[in-house]
Amino acid sequence: MHSALMALIKISFTGSVATGTKINIAAAQTLKRVTLELGGKSPSLVFADCNMDVTIQQCLQGFITLSGQICAASTRIYVEESIAPHFIKALQAAAEDSLKVFGHPTDLNTFIGPIVDPHQYKRVSSYIEQGKKEAKLVTGGEPIGDKGCYFKPTIFLDSIPNARIEKEEIFGPVVLVNTFKTEEEAIHRANDTEYALSAAVFTQDVNRAMRVAKKLQAGTVQVNCTIKIESQVPFGGFKKSGLGRENGKYAIRHYTEPKTIFIKCAALSGRI
Repeated sequence: MHSALMALIKISFTGSVATGTKINIAAAQTLKRVTLELGGKSPSLVFADCNMDVTIQQCLQGFITLSGQICAASTRIYVEESIAPHFIKALQAAAEDSLKVFGHPTDLNTFIGPIVDPHQYKRVSSYIEQGKKEAKLVTGGEPIGDKGCYFKPTIFLDSIPNARIEKEEIFGPVVLVNTFKTEEEAIHRANDTEYALSAAVFTQDVNRAMRVAKKLQAGTVQVNCTIKIESQVPFGGFKKSGLGRENGKYAIRHYTEPKTIFIKCAALSGRI
């Protein structure tokens, strides 16, 4: 890897934390600049005053888009206790209804395709089995059909402390729902992770939205939506979610080398 890196000026990598760490170590030995966009375990904070229809739609998309195989997937949901029963029931119904948009990836009507390969399929399966020991299975948790690497959207509820399904990135259509009583508790639980890529806040109180967004440890915070990536604005995270940013004017700094030129003019001779 070292010889290949020698010819590079800048390295940009998107992938796993393990691989990104190895690239960063190798790049440091050759003094190459690195941008790393790595894993995520993004939280969604759902407050009692949210628009329930919008919230359910966005939270569902947050973990089933690309069958959960996206770094910014919203795979942890913290919902205020007072609305939790209604929220969970509605999310379950939406997840089960979404099965109609599963299909072959070459079919234009397909919205949710398969897990990328048998190796990842096996990995997602092992996390689901682990989740059954750590939380209550609400829906899903089993394959779709007997061909291909398809999993039903899976919802877990009320995990034990430090559950693996709450702490580790699964990269599949799996979400964990826990409840909270206070805003401070929700923020603490959202930040209690080694990842810091993306987060979402669902509320109709703009003051709360901005207050919570500022306290969330994430490179991107969405209000009343999930998985927003736009070319005009920076995208990336910190902690184990990576280094630097992609997109936007900020990213250009990572791909350019500043140069300063001083010119002193001699007024009489016209010479420099």
